[in-house]
Amino acid sequence: PPPATPETLSFGSYEARLISAGTAEHLVIALTGLGDAAQPYRGFDWDRALGRLPQVDRLLLRDNSRSWYENPEGRAALIAHLQALVARQGYRRVTFLGVSMGAYGALRLGEALPEARVLAISPPVSLDTGRFGRGIIRYKKWLDAHKHFAGTEVRRTGQAGRHLLLFGDDQMLDLANVALFLEDGWPNLFVVPGADHNVGLTLMQLGRLDRVLALLADGAPLAAIAAAAGAYAVHPHCPALLLLQARRLFWQGALAEADLCLKEARAGTAGAPLSLLRLEWLRAGLMDTIHPALRQARARPLPEVALPLPSGQGEIAFEGPQSLVAAGVPVLGPLVLVRLRAAGPPGTQTVRLSFRAEAPRRFNEGGALKLEAFLTESGEHRRLAVAHPPQDRLVVPLTLQDGAAEFVLRRRCFTSDFDAQRGEGQAPWSMKLRDLRLEPAAG
Repeated sequence: PPPATPETLSFGSYEARLISAGTAEHLVIALTGLGDAAQPYRGFDWDRALGRLPQVDRLLLRDNSRSWYENPEGRAALIAHLQALVARQGYRRVTFLGVSMGAYGALRLGEALPEARVLAISPPVSLDTGRFGRGIIRYKKWLDAHKHFAGTEVRRTGQAGRHLLLFGDDQMLDLANVALFLEDGWPNLFVVPGADHNVGLTLMQLGRLDRVLALLADGAPLAAIAAAAGAYAVHPHCPALLLLQARRLFWQGALAEADLCLKEARAGTAGAPLSLLRLEWLRAGLMDTIHPALRQARARPLPEVALPLPSGQGEIAFEGPQSLVAAGVPVLGPLVLVRLRAAGPPGTQTVRLSFRAEAPRRFNEGGALKLEAFLTESGEHRRLAVAHPPQDRLVVPLTLQDGAAEFVLRRRCFTSDFDAQRGEGQAPWSMKLRDLRLEPAAG
């Protein structure tokens, strides 16, 4: 095809770039997602990936106000331009494409072009946080400022089956939306096991994205596109919704029922996606006894997170369900393997690691706030320290061997805003470690 000619367009708070060779029969309208909300946009999503498909024209679109494509400033003019462009060029095929905020915009703007197909990746079913909870979507600054929530549910218009909705299973927010879309009767719902919220990035890392987009550009059946993404179809008993149900049951204290959900999810999922591993670790942390919990957790390891110890003393690393470090504070689940790597001479050295472990105020039914530290020795687990009131400082005596030691922390409870009140904080946590100190053992 002849070289594409870019054209910059502006519609109030919306900005677009049309790249057209003048001969294509397929227009892909690619909507930019949230990006870094602290920074103004510097480009358009999908620019590079779609640039490898010269057989399509592409209209790259972004919402500079980050309103989830709901800002009325220029919206009507944008829709009118899209309709006029399709009619003028006589495209035989039109496709909307987006991730997260861009996916929601693709579904909403796609209502104005009922002949178009829509590939929406990780969209919310609505922006109505009053009806569905604050955790239904991520970024709400414009929505909060303009009280723009009601009446924002996406709708099915046009030919049946023209939408393909892809989700990952690694975020509870996405699984909650999958359940709502299924409840509302949407067809063509698929889940990519192990994918994060940005399924497009996961597909790129797995080497699948170019094939997915090539099939999309060629007008392949939507089910073929989902297959190229490595996705499975959603139904009421699919692994993704079993994971969502298991998390709810953990919160309710119904552990036996949650165990059954995990067993069925494991049977229905190839490999061991992180979404499943994290819930299995969460379950291990809620067990009555430490021995089977540790055996189960060690059999299915998770990636660790680490942070430096004060004054260049080394680093401390944590492995557990959705362990993370926020503003220098380790935020950990109920069962955590702690690995201390301290600076110092080779050989044996005795030290004390101490910290305070903030506990959640509201936690799962049947949970407990007692904090325990264990050492694994010859397959057995010796308790090193215990703190009953959550505010007590825990002092863990350790023997470093060539600067390294490992122990286990456990507090048999968890919380999250998502579980407690349908809020936006999704990571389950049971302790936040503060004021870490490493010092030689007394005497």
